Amino acid sequence: GIPGMEAAKRAAAVLAVQTEVNSGMCVGIGSGSTIVPAVEELGRLVKAGDLTGIRCVPSSFQAQELILKNGLSLSSLDQTPSLDLALDGADEVDPNFHLIKGGGGCLLLEKIVIDAAARVAILCDYRKRSPVLGTFFPRVPIEIVPVARVPVARRLATIVERLAAVLLRSPRLECICAWLR
Repeated sequence: GIPGMEAAKRAAAVLAVQTEVNSGMCVGIGSGSTIVPAVEELGRLVKAGDLTGIRCVPSSFQAQELILKNGLSLSSLDQTPSLDLALDGADEVDPNFHLIKGGGGCLLLEKIVIDAAARVAILCDYRKRSPVLGTFFPRVPIEIVPVARVPVARRLATIVERLAAVLLRSPRLECICAWLR
C-alpha cells in the first residue's frame, strides 16, 4: 500500500482500540486492511498488561488467525453470545454512514458478529467514502445459507417490492436501479 496511507490506517486503528476497548471486554473481530493494525494494537496492549480479560470472537478464518497470531484469547459466539464491541471494516460508506460490507467475501458471519455487539466501530480510510452507496459496489453482496433459502428469498422479494414502489417515485431511478442489478 501507499506508505502515508498505511501510516494513517495504523494511526486510526490504534486510536480506535485505545479509546474504544476496555479491560474485560468481549470484542468481535471483523476483516479488512485496517483491522490488522487494530488487532496488533490490541495484542500489544494485552501483552503489556494495559488491557486484561479481553476475549475475541472472529468473523472469519483470517480473523481467527490474526487473533491467535497476536496472542489474544479466542472465543466464539457459542461461548460469548453477547459482545461489548465489534471492530470491523467497510467496503463503502455514504455521507449518512450507511455501509456496504461483504465485498471481500466475509458476509454472513461478519453481520452476525456485528449484531451480537452492543457497539460497533467501523475502521476504514477515506477511499471507502462515496456520495451514494453503489458507487464502488454496484451489486449488493448477500450470502444465503441453504437452510434459510426460502425465508430469505421471501424477505428479499418483500424488500424489492417495497423498494420498487419507492423507486417509481424517485427522480434518480436509473442510478438506484443500476445499483440493484
